[in-house]
Amino acid sequence: MSSFDDTPPPPRSRRMPRPPRGAVGTVIKLLLACLAVGAVLTALGVNPLDFWRGLFAAIVQGAHDLYAYGLDGFGIFLAVIASGAMIVLPLWGLKRLLGLLRR
Repeated sequence: MSSFDDTPPPPRSRRMPRPPRGAVGTVIKLLLACLAVGAVLTALGVNPLDFWRGLFAAIVQGAHDLYAYGLDGFGIFLAVIASGAMIVLPLWGLKRLLGLLRR
């Protein structure tokens, strides 16, 4: 009897690899959230393309002001950051709080 086995290995499964656990559910939740937010934005008359153009223009204008006016431009830049923080930080905190409550 030899130490080598001449039998072929079992055939591999030809199925596609399964997505990570929970990935499909996460994608569905994200799609539903996008649908809900999109419906609200549409009802408010907000166009996402205009939003991104406006945001980019504000960043460019802030950078230009910072360069052209020195510290005055820096103040405008900080005001833009503070305006964004008024929206982003409460949403982030709410997300963290809801995450803690689910545990």
